[in-house]
Amino acid sequence: MLRYSHVATYIGPTISFVTNITDLQIHTGPSGHTLYTVTHVGGGFAAYQITSASQPIQLIDSRAYPSMLGYAGAPTVAVVDLAGGPALFGAGLINGMGLGAQINEAGGFGAVAQLQGPGQLPGNTILL
Repeated sequence: MLRYSHVATYIGPTISFVTNITDLQIHTGPSGHTLYTVTHVGGGFAAYQITSASQPIQLIDSRAYPSMLGYAGAPTVAVVDLAGGPALFGAGLINGMGLGAQINEAGGFGAVAQLQGPGQLPGNTILL
């Protein structure tokens, strides 16, 4: 027997970031717990603040995928600790691991993050 249960429904102001979600990951930073999501191409990254079990999550930031990213499979969330702090990448996208977003202290997205270059992964690393 297969059992289904409905946990929650979230309707955010930006539909492309709350539909077609392919992966979720919780990261703990200075501001507490943040849920990060990635979607299929056409959407992007989203960050939701988690305050407590009795409160709904709050959309705190979102970033659309750049046009240079292509579909190579269902995107997954990859939070990587770099020299400048944690960064979010969409693994499973063409060029996805070469272009991500730094995670700021509030849990939202800061500057563009790259895995190659000074203080990052070595140049002979193949990004898939």
